[in-house]
Amino acid sequence: MEGEVLKVLQAISILEILFVIPAVHSDEWAVYDTHSNEEGFNTFVVNASGQVKKLSAGGLRGVIWPRGILTSATGKGLAFYWGDGAPARSSSDVTFKAASRGGDLLAVERTETDDKFNRHVFLSVIPFAGGPVRDLAELDAGEIDEVAWHPSGHGVAYTHRKREDKGWDRKIYYRAVTGDSNPRLLMANASSPLWSQDGRKLAYESERQVWLLDSNGKNPVKVGPGSLTVWAGNSLLYTEYDKEAVGHHIRKVGPDGRNPTLVKTMHATISYSDHGLSPDGKTLAWAGGFRESPEQSSKMKQAVMLIDIASGSSRLLEIANGNPASRPYWTSDSTSLVISGTTEQRHIFFMPVDGSQPREAGGIVNNFGGLVSTGIIMTTGTAVVTADKYDVKRGDQLIGTVSKGQELKVTTRANGWIGVIWHDKDGKKLSGWLPAAEVDLK
Repeated sequence: MEGEVLKVLQAISILEILFVIPAVHSDEWAVYDTHSNEEGFNTFVVNASGQVKKLSAGGLRGVIWPRGILTSATGKGLAFYWGDGAPARSSSDVTFKAASRGGDLLAVERTETDDKFNRHVFLSVIPFAGGPVRDLAELDAGEIDEVAWHPSGHGVAYTHRKREDKGWDRKIYYRAVTGDSNPRLLMANASSPLWSQDGRKLAYESERQVWLLDSNGKNPVKVGPGSLTVWAGNSLLYTEYDKEAVGHHIRKVGPDGRNPTLVKTMHATISYSDHGLSPDGKTLAWAGGFRESPEQSSKMKQAVMLIDIASGSSRLLEIANGNPASRPYWTSDSTSLVISGTTEQRHIFFMPVDGSQPREAGGIVNNFGGLVSTGIIMTTGTAVVTADKYDVKRGDQLIGTVSKGQELKVTTRANGWIGVIWHDKDGKKLSGWLPAAEVDLK
């Protein structure tokens, strides 16, 4: 089994190839493209032990978005590409947008050109394991920007962008993945939808301001100027550039959108996408160039800043004689980061967050596609509820209630959530997801 690098699961009319990577000694692999004049593009995976496997001859030609690697929240790694040649009779193009939290459905933008060369754009979903494509919406014009799955997996919020005489018009819609309902307008003049972890709030951006909205599209609350970063537990993190302070303020606010507090001011040159939240929801990692003070004469260090969300304390992780060159990805146990970095050439680095020496792995990197898990991250273990009470739901359906001190069997851990199994008072077996912040793991 270990000698088998790829296994073709199923051909889908839109997808040219669907791959799964078998587990070897480590269940997490960094994915990268490399290029040579002799061989062209090839795609490889490498784990923390330094094992390298060839993912595909010919390469994915860009394992980063939109052709790339999916990591489902169930822990199954998936690599795919759409192919470079158009079908013989019609033109069809698919761009991956987002995977549902359970990893079972993929949201894509699908473009077709008919016999009269008219362009048709659809928001569609494809089952992770293969199956028919379901079109959720056809756009009258324009394109789809961001797509955000509701945590229940029952629907998606998405930004429809189209050009008007005075510039780009952006609106956020919601569409259920079942039934024949039409897309529902949530907010006009808005973009970048981001659901809270319980699905009750939707954060978005409008005219360089951060807003919060109830899931039903009501009660918009303006939080303040800035750009969305991530939800960490019940707190929304967002980032505001302060020209006078020559820094970026990371702020957090509760689900009511009132009284935001400062987490950290970074005197830095950063990209607002080069960050990652640890799976335990406690630490934000951000790659960029950092100064100790706003003074331009202050020496800038190319590094990854680790920010404790609760206290605002921070420290830098550096690559000896090198610079980070991508967003950081967390390993499932929150102990290491995986990032591409440049020394004399660009490589993959596994960076322990305890500050020990980063480990270089793999060959020369052309594109870095992120971190892929090859199996269930956690198949055993126990979670002890720390909240006084937590209602476990799927959408609006109540699955069950867990109480403080209750022990639950852990099945999966992903993206700040814990998949658990327990039995109710009648002995009925129940399963669901809890925020990692609401439990302690044994």
